[in-house]
Amino acid sequence: MKYTEGEARTSVRSSASGVTGICVGKALRAYPFTDMAPTAVINDNLGGQALLAIFDLDSRTAIPYSRIVEGQELTFYQVEAEGDLPVEFMDVETRSRWDMLGYAVSGPFGGVRLEQLPAYNSMWF
Repeated sequence: MKYTEGEARTSVRSSASGVTGICVGKALRAYPFTDMAPTAVINDNLGGQALLAIFDLDSRTAIPYSRIVEGQELTFYQVEAEGDLPVEFMDVETRSRWDMLGYAVSGPFGGVRLEQLPAYNSMWF
């Protein structure tokens, strides 16, 4: 799913849907849970910020992070969870494994935490 920046617009959904709203500078974007549900990991760019949106369907939890770690832009993909949290992912560049809370649990970035970006979970009608 590709999300693009653009002018603010109004849309109407047939029913209420959960969304995560993210603001980077003056750039705004809403990520509907229904669009996020097919994948737990979304790599995106917003307002010049490389971001990662993590989504867990069961808990309806979405958490955005910066994809920049120690000056390097990373790209992530979902892997089968081995720990206590429902979503785990790995970066392509170093193959470090990360948990849903943004901690690298193994690999070269082991012990590093991703920078969480401000977001707001709400309902979209």
